[in-house]
Amino acid sequence: AGNGTSAMAMALATTSMRGLQLFTACSSLSTLSSAYFISAVKRRAFRMSRGASVTPAEHVESRSSQPATAGPLGGDWVGLMATFSPSDGRLVPVPDHLVPESMLEWGDVPTRLETLTSEDLSSPGEETVLQQRVTMTVLPEVGCGVDNLEVTKKIETFSAQHARVSGAWGEPNTAPFALSIEQRTEKLSAFEVIFEVEPEAGDEESKTHKRRLRITIIVEVDGDGSYSLSKLINMYVERQSTIQSTQGMAWSGPASNSGGLDARSVTQAIGRDIIGGDTFSVKRLKSGEDVWGIDLDELEGTWESEDGGGAVLQRCKAYFDESSRLPQNVLVRFVKNDANKTFELEVSLVESRDEGKTHTRRVVSFDSSDRMFKLEAKKS
Repeated sequence: AGNGTSAMAMALATTSMRGLQLFTACSSLSTLSSAYFISAVKRRAFRMSRGASVTPAEHVESRSSQPATAGPLGGDWVGLMATFSPSDGRLVPVPDHLVPESMLEWGDVPTRLETLTSEDLSSPGEETVLQQRVTMTVLPEVGCGVDNLEVTKKIETFSAQHARVSGAWGEPNTAPFALSIEQRTEKLSAFEVIFEVEPEAGDEESKTHKRRLRITIIVEVDGDGSYSLSKLINMYVERQSTIQSTQGMAWSGPASNSGGLDARSVTQAIGRDIIGGDTFSVKRLKSGEDVWGIDLDELEGTWESEDGGGAVLQRCKAYFDESSRLPQNVLVRFVKNDANKTFELEVSLVESRDEGKTHTRRVVSFDSSDRMFKLEAKKS
């Protein structure tokens, strides 16, 4: 992959899967700074006639290049997406213009959206390159609308010279594994961290599917050359539904002539552990519990790097508590030096095993020009 410092134009097409193309545009990475890529379009623009014909997913021949997958990348991934504030980790509800009026009247504003992500890879040499990503997002619906859901479509095209894909820790398809995608321009940098994770304990259905956490963050360059985090962080909790990309066609409609996607098909695709679980810690917070399922007191003390350096670090409770702690035990830290015009962004996944006796941390950090992978373990 390239050094990730050049500007990159992205072809972005947002359409309604009712046969009407809303707009097609070429824009810079600034289009990624919005948590919901259709924020400028009112929901009523998507209320079109239903019943248009579709092509069932099983009749679509995938045009994916080999390899189909590389670790937690490639193929079709289904799951949930939510948005968080980078300052305090607060969960941000779905924007009102995407929510039916009846939901707004009852104060029943959803905090998450259902998504299908199709990723096409290629191997121009020894490296695996992410060529294209198609994201299908289901709009919230009520009543009879759940039998014929409205869907938006976003297409991102990546350049091998400007989208840097890096992985660490073990062989692909085996945990622990982490992946980063960086796209840097003069005005902003888009960072994505993907952690391959294990399914929820006791859920036999999900053991046959890979599962991943995906966190996307934008660092903007201010007018004086200093850096700042964008206003929103996106988190995706996903499982792989197929190893071959369908380029979004899997959610263009069920295997029938009804012409739409129904809520039952979406729920079955995503899986009970993600749909039914407290994926974004909403229930924990409502009951007064912490957003994490790990006691912060247990994380205080000595941590040692396990990736060859052997560095010993002292982590106090405030280190974990003062950063943005997101659900799924994800930690986001952002430190900048305005005088030197530098920054460091750290995204990590804290994991507890052996009934809480063992704690590890997969860390992906970015600075003004590079990135680094680290694996830390808490010393007993």
